[in-house]
Amino acid sequence: MSENGPSNIDPPFMIERVARMKVMLQEIEKEIVAGNPPPDVLSDFKGAVDDVRTSLWAVMTSDGSGGYRSVLAQLRSSRITDMLERIMLDLETGSFPRSTQSYRVFRDQVIAAAERLQSLD
Repeated sequence: MSENGPSNIDPPFMIERVARMKVMLQEIEKEIVAGNPPPDVLSDFKGAVDDVRTSLWAVMTSDGSGGYRSVLAQLRSSRITDMLERIMLDLETGSFPRSTQSYRVFRDQVIAAAERLQSLD
């Protein structure tokens, strides 16, 4: 992938791959809805779908001036900001208990990110 997005795409092959992927995603969706997949499988699947969606959005909205990677970084930053706002509300209402392992991991990651951001200023 270049700075401004994908290059050297074979349109007929890409169309075929997208069609196959659409069918696969619909099949996976049916399996998820019908069954009770393990949380780690759902998390991996969600992460993969989110990454693809974000990359697609960056490519589609990039005007070439700032490049694909710049748009991608801005989209991720916006998404993280929204998530942090929701998590702060969850913390204030007690919906995200601070006694859990996930809270401790989250807290440590936020502190590390804040320290890294401050070092960049």
